[in-house]
Amino acid sequence: MTQADKKKRVHKTPELRQAEILAAATKVFAARGYQVADTQAIADLAEVGKGTLYRYFPTKEALFKEALKRQLDILKERLEAAFHLPGSPFAKIKAVMGAYFLFFDEHPETIELFAQERAEFGRDNTPLYFERIYTCNPGWAALFEEIKAQHPARNLSIDAMMARCSEIMHGAVYISLRNATGLSAYQQLDDIFEFYLFGILDTQNPTQYVQDHT
Repeated sequence: MTQADKKKRVHKTPELRQAEILAAATKVFAARGYQVADTQAIADLAEVGKGTLYRYFPTKEALFKEALKRQLDILKERLEAAFHLPGSPFAKIKAVMGAYFLFFDEHPETIELFAQERAEFGRDNTPLYFERIYTCNPGWAALFEEIKAQHPARNLSIDAMMARCSEIMHGAVYISLRNATGLSAYQQLDDIFEFYLFGILDTQNPTQYVQDHT
């Protein structure tokens, strides 16, 4: 019996088989791009027949979107785990930020899928990433409300505070993956976290300082 025959005889649950196909699809789409990626290459990497692949995912588009959803599910699980760590609201923000950066440091192919989704499926569809962000843990808003109530926060809405945090995190990941700084996003966690909290001015009241000097 050949090694290939042995692999074919290994019994796997449908859930495990699907996860392996999605993991393979993520790698192939990221490496080759949506248009060039071939479902046969994905099936080969997942060690399944092409017919098996199509039983799980009837179209290439469905396979791509499910692969991206799987990556976002992994990200969500990590962020939820970080959010529920003990600590102050500031510690929780930093923990979530760190989990976010570490995920993309370990899974840079996910960023490639973001870009391909936008390029292939148009601007009229809300990207899956932003759909997930809009339905984030409601406790996240409560965290910022607690900070605003107990600390000298700037006069910003909770939505604005959360949006700026998300934008800084998202931008830091893109920049680090382009190797603009030579450091991973996670390696810059302390600087990025402090920048989010205090901005670029070394003063107790940055807003007043700007008003006095403009």
